[in-house]
Amino acid sequence: MSRLTTTIIVSAMCLSSTSTLFADDKPDERPLYQQQTERIETTSAEAIKRETAAIKASPDDKQAYSRRGDAYFFTGQFDKAVADYEKMVALDPEIAPKHWRLGLAYYFAGRYAETAKQLGLYHSYDDQDRENGIWIFLAQAQSDGIEQARKQMIRYKKEDRAPLPDVYRMFEGKLTAEELLGRIDAEIEQKQLPQAVREQRLFYAHLYIGLFAEAEKDPRRARQSYLAACEQNWPLKAGFGPAYMWHCARLRLVELDKMADEQTTDKAK
Repeated sequence: MSRLTTTIIVSAMCLSSTSTLFADDKPDERPLYQQQTERIETTSAEAIKRETAAIKASPDDKQAYSRRGDAYFFTGQFDKAVADYEKMVALDPEIAPKHWRLGLAYYFAGRYAETAKQLGLYHSYDDQDRENGIWIFLAQAQSDGIEQARKQMIRYKKEDRAPLPDVYRMFEGKLTAEELLGRIDAEIEQKQLPQAVREQRLFYAHLYIGLFAEAEKDPRRARQSYLAACEQNWPLKAGFGPAYMWHCARLRLVELDKMADEQTTDKAK
């Protein structure tokens, strides 16, 4: 999301090099999301241990809860992430309207009504951020279905960074995923956009196409889109909000892989 007022310690967990070597000095050719998942399991375990000690020493250390909450989120421990983010708000109620990470943690924990409520609060703080409106839509779609969620979509008056206005139009039903990607490809070609800008456009498009595909109960399309999103290096280099969103795509991809493996195992029985 576009504005951050609380510290998000992600850069140490988001090394983006794809040239990691094994012991035999062969390049790691696994998809980037698999490489990152392995690293994050190690770095997050260290962060959780370190921040737990910091909290024990200083129980009112809001930033320690922030850092530990991120570590829990990145390792799929969503209920624990929610608890730490909620503790931040309890310690400093003024950050409540700004805490979009809490809204996303609610979503990944399956607490959709609380997602919509928290991100609705964020909208009172930032009424330009269409990403926020998309996550509210996704939460409402989980509870009420896509058509009902569309009726409740926020109508934005201010402009937002590309490609989010077109991404939002896709959720409104005004563009297809193919049309969205076609517009981005045309802009890249016509304007000869720099590589980082290209990756930024494609990352957000693929991330939200994946999330929309899941809302439409199309896990195959969702997985393809998440994989495309996770192959973009820009979010990890950018850090903070973009890196956090990259991990959202990674976590959904890991979950879809897990579900596919379980289905394969069940069929083999």
